[in-house]
Amino acid sequence: MVEVRMMNVVKKYSVEFGEYKNSLVGNKRLKFSDFNIIPPKKMGGVVFVKDDLDLFFSLAIKD
Repeated sequence: MVEVRMMNVVKKYSVEFGEYKNSLVGNKRLKFSDFNIIPPKKMGGVVFVKDDLDLFFSLAIKD
């Protein structure tokens, strides 16, 4: 389980980790809207960010 906190909203997600080069790595796709965040827009909406947010995790393993 991974706890993600953005804009004072906390969500817990299950993330599967794999081993890669002495690290545990995993990823999770979230949505800005899950945290009550409106994706940013610039230049009157010509440039915008999708609602999807990809988080990548890498945790070092010590021997």
